[in-house]
Amino acid sequence: MNICITSHDMEPQNICGIKRVSATLAKEWIKEHNVFFVVFSPHDNQIKEIAGIPQYHFPEPENILHERNIEFFQTFVKEKGIDVVLHQHSDNRAFTELCIKVKENTGSKLITTRHFAITHDEDIIKHSFFIRYKLQKSPIAWIKDFLFYIKYHLYKKRLVTNNNKQLYKYLITYSDKFVLISDCFIEELRRMLVLSQDEIKKIVAINNPIELIEYTNTKKKKRVLWCGRVEFGTKRVDRILEIWNTIAPKHPDWELYIMGSGNIGYFKAFTQKKNIPNVVFTGSCDPYDYYKESSILCLTSSAESWGMVLVEAQMFGCIPIAYDSYSSLGEIITDNLNGFKITPFNKKEYAERLEWLMNNEMERERLAMGCLNSVPKFASIVIAQQWINLFKDTISRK
Repeated sequence: MNICITSHDMEPQNICGIKRVSATLAKEWIKEHNVFFVVFSPHDNQIKEIAGIPQYHFPEPENILHERNIEFFQTFVKEKGIDVVLHQHSDNRAFTELCIKVKENTGSKLITTRHFAITHDEDIIKHSFFIRYKLQKSPIAWIKDFLFYIKYHLYKKRLVTNNNKQLYKYLITYSDKFVLISDCFIEELRRMLVLSQDEIKKIVAINNPIELIEYTNTKKKKRVLWCGRVEFGTKRVDRILEIWNTIAPKHPDWELYIMGSGNIGYFKAFTQKKNIPNVVFTGSCDPYDYYKESSILCLTSSAESWGMVLVEAQMFGCIPIAYDSYSSLGEIITDNLNGFKITPFNKKEYAERLEWLMNNEMERERLAMGCLNSVPKFASIVIAQQWINLFKDTISRK
C-alpha cells in the first residue's frame, strides 16, 4: 500500500503535535508499506525526511492553492501510485480544498482527520475570559476583557459554532472517511449536526498512538510534574502554582517541576512574589527523563483534545491528575485506578487529592501499576494496525 501523509508544518524540524503522531504511525507503517510526507514548509527550512520517512515539499508554501501546488500534488499522487492520502490538517480550509481537488482528479482515497475536540474552538474562547486582567491587573485590561466577554455571548459564540458546523459538514461530505481521536467526539458531532446514515458511516475514531517504552519500575522521587506551555491561556499553569502553594509548606521534602517553554520569567516572578516553595522551572526539555523519576503528573488545562502527556506519564508509572474538563479524558484515566479526574475547576478538591497521594506511598504504588497496565492499548503497533485496517476497508469500497 502507498500512503501519503500531508502536513502544514512551518517548523518541520520540531517533531511535536500532529507531526509527532504522524511520524509515530509512519514508523510502523513503513515496515510493510510505502509511506511519504508531503508538506508545506518555508524554502529555507526544508528537510528531506522525518524519522526515516521521505518528505516532499510543495513548491509554493506561501500560497496553498497555487496552481503549481495542485499540479505538483496531482503528479506526485499519480507517479507514486498513492492509494490513500491522510490529510492531517483539516482546520486549514485551503489545504483541505487542495486535497479534495487532488482526490477528484486522481481517484485516490482521502481520509481526513480532526486532531482536536469537536468544541475545541469554543472551549478555547470561553476559558480565556479575563486573562489580560489576570496578567496586567489594571482597570483598562478588565474593561477590554469585559467587552470581549460581552461580544462573545452576543454573537461570537454563535458565529464560531456555525462556522464549525459548516466545516465538519464539508469535511464529511468530501472525504472518504473522517477520523476523530475519541469515540466521545463522534457522539458530540452527531449532536451538533444532522447527518444521513451514509455520512455517519464515514465517521470513525482512532486514539492517538504512543511509542511504548519498556519501563522497569524504580524508586520514585517525591516530585510532582506539570508539563505544557507555560502560560495562562488554555494550559493554566497558574492553577497548579496556586494549588501547590496550599500544599508545599506542609511537605518540604516534595518538589514541583514545571516543564515547558513560554512566559517563564513572569511565572518565576509570580512564584517568588507568592513565596511558593520548592518550584523548579526546567524550560523546554525531554519530559521522559522526568516521568521515569517522578511520582505524580498534574494537568490543569481548561480544555484539551487528548492530553498525550497523561499517557506518556502513565507509561512510566507517573500518576496523572487532571480536571475532568474534556470528554476524551475518560479514555485515558479511570478514576482511582490509573489516575484521578477532578471536578472542573475545583482547586480545593484538586489539592486534597494531590496531597492524599503525596501522603500515601502504597496507594501511589498501586496506581502506578494501574498506569503501566493501561497504556499498552495505545501502543503505536496497535493503533497503526487500526489505521491500516481502515485504509484497506476504504480502498476496497468503490
